Amino acid sequence: MRNVQAIIAIPSVILLFISLFFHLPYLFYLAIPGIVAALIIKQIRLRDSAMILGNPDRNKYQNGDFEDDSMEMNVDGSDHD
Repeated sequence: MRNVQAIIAIPSVILLFISLFFHLPYLFYLAIPGIVAALIIKQIRLRDSAMILGNPDRNKYQNGDFEDDSMEMNVDGSDHD
């Protein structure tokens, strides 16, 4: 998957730089879909590590532990029960 990403991204980036340097809008419009496709492939590759890199609070209740007494607060403002 990484090789496919590189095969798409490297020529697209080269086309983008050439189009910006020589002011060729048709090359710009040809390069942008390749860059977007490479970014989509990167997101697909990184989707497997989303659990590792994600916010820990998002994955908090996946073990079935819905009781969290550490975050309870009394309405009257007192800190003790």
